[in-house]
Amino acid sequence: MFQPISRSTAVALSTCLALFACDGAQSTDADVDAATLADSASPTDTSSAVDSAPIPSVSMRLVPFDFFSNAPLEGVEICVPEVLPDGGPGCETTTVEGAIFLVRRNHEQVVTLTRDDLFETVFPAPRRDRGYAFTIPMFRANVVEAAAGAVGVTLDPSRGHVISLVSQRGTNQSESVPGTAFACDVEGEGPFYVNDNNLPDGDRTGTSDVGAAAFFNVPVGEARVTVSNEDRTCVLHGPGFEDPDHDDVAVLPVRAGTLSHANFRCPD
Repeated sequence: MFQPISRSTAVALSTCLALFACDGAQSTDADVDAATLADSASPTDTSSAVDSAPIPSVSMRLVPFDFFSNAPLEGVEICVPEVLPDGGPGCETTTVEGAIFLVRRNHEQVVTLTRDDLFETVFPAPRRDRGYAFTIPMFRANVVEAAAGAVGVTLDPSRGHVISLVSQRGTNQSESVPGTAFACDVEGEGPFYVNDNNLPDGDRTGTSDVGAAAFFNVPVGEARVTVSNEDRTCVLHGPGFEDPDHDDVAVLPVRAGTLSHANFRCPD
């Protein structure tokens, strides 16, 4: 089901990388100055100074890609619940360059990504104080169903599913960290670690060189995924909302019939 993200991702996403610091399946803040926008107001607007104050904002570029081919995916509808300046919902359909949104600075976003042939993905974009970009792995719906079936799991459409990834530095070119374990604080099925043949393996107790695992049929709501490794200290490296008291925990929104994912890194 899964395989390591190859160096070809950087080539395929060259346009994105020219503007932002992108990491496959992880995030890196880009050296882009945060913009500040003022709310629109007519000349006769009598609203208070507070209402017309500038809204601190940042640019967020999102580039979905096929996890197996590393190719950017066109035609994916990305919906962000809060965009500026009007604060209402905003949806864009991706080109090979992804989609760009203007969002509140230091504000968490739960983003949804959909296309008919892909498994719907929920992307927990963490708060950032400057412009940034994410490359977001997506999977064919039939592949997710087949992977679950390989470990004897039938996907429950009333529940969600979680993918956890780990690497050394949290970048496209970073090496994986075998022997890393994941735990989830709510009931579900898994973790099922992906073996070196890119298939979920019910007998594994830690990551292979692929560095991935899946939890299936997780209750809708919120899940906390923890990472651990006997030889290294591993921490959340986005996406995934942060736990202010635990660096090794990702707080994830879980929605029915969707994939959520968290990414961790284990530095040298």
